[in-house]
Amino acid sequence: MGEAQLEHVAVLHEEIQEMSALVNELLSFSKAGMQAGGVPLTAVGVVGVVQRAVMRESGGHPIEVSVAAD
Repeated sequence: MGEAQLEHVAVLHEEIQEMSALVNELLSFSKAGMQAGGVPLTAVGVVGVVQRAVMRESGGHPIEVSVAAD
């Protein structure tokens, strides 16, 4: 097998892995949608969650966020 063919096989292998991951993700979503009320809902303080997410994802860059307290 030549070098060019090996490159093509490597690219195909990577694409197959990506497609397999997508299929598995779709199957997970499908299974989750079939479960009736399997996850209990809980009230969450959105302001705190948003602030923590922004601090974690901002990379130290200032980001202004406006979220109503209610």
